[in-house]
Amino acid sequence: MAVSGPLARSAADLRLGLAALSRPDPRDPLWTQATPAPYAKRAALALTPDGLATDPAIQDALTAAARTLEAHGWEIGTPTLPPLREAMELQLTLWLAEFALGGTEALAREADPDATFVHRELSKLAPLPTLESFMRALQSRARLARLWRGFFADWPVLLTPVSGQLPFPDHYDTRSSEAFAEVIEAQMPQIAPPFMGLPGLTVTTGRTAKHPLGIQALADRGCEHILLDLADLLAPDIPAVS
Repeated sequence: MAVSGPLARSAADLRLGLAALSRPDPRDPLWTQATPAPYAKRAALALTPDGLATDPAIQDALTAAARTLEAHGWEIGTPTLPPLREAMELQLTLWLAEFALGGTEALAREADPDATFVHRELSKLAPLPTLESFMRALQSRARLARLWRGFFADWPVLLTPVSGQLPFPDHYDTRSSEAFAEVIEAQMPQIAPPFMGLPGLTVTTGRTAKHPLGIQALADRGCEHILLDLADLLAPDIPAVS
C-alpha cells in the first residue's frame, strides 16, 4: 500500500514527471486513465486531523496556505473529516500481512538491528492479522474509500499536515519504543491516505531556523491535476540555506 511519486523543484517539473509515470503500460494491472475535469475551488483545512497533536509552526504554515488560496478566490472551510486514524491502523495491518509473505525470512537473514527493531515495534501496533481480520480490513477499506470520495465531492482539496511534528533527527524512530510510536503517530496524515488510494502533494512553503516547513494537499483518486494547480499557487521560491 506504500506509494512513491516524483520529486521536483517546481509544479511544472512535477507535471512532466507525472505525465511520464502515468502513461499506460500493459504490465500494470492497476493502471487507470485519469481524465482531468473542472472542479469547485473549495479547500478544507484540517490543522489537527483526528486529534493529531500538530506543532504550532505547522499549523501556521497551513493557515498561511489557506489564506493564499483565499486570495486566489478559493473558499476555505473546516468540515468534519472522515476517519484518518482508522485508515492508518488498517494500513499497518495490511503492511504486516504482506510483509509476512517472505519479508520476515529476509529480515532474519539480513539481521539488520534497525530493521528488526522497526518490525518488532510495528507488530506491537498492529499484530499479525488472522484471515478474518485481514478480510475485515479489506471491507473497511471499501467503506473508508466511499466516505472519502463523498467528502471530496464537496471539498475537492484537503489541506493537512505532512507530519504532526517538525522533521525528526536521523534514526530517532529507532531510539526507543516510545520514540517509534511518536513518529508513527505524527506521520498519520501520510500513512493513512494510500489506504484509500488518495493522491497527495507535499509543498515546501517556508522554513524555521532549522527545518523546512511544508503542507500536504490531498484530493480524490485521479485528481492529481487539482493538486498540481495548487502547487502553482502555494510553492514560493525557497531560498537556499548553506
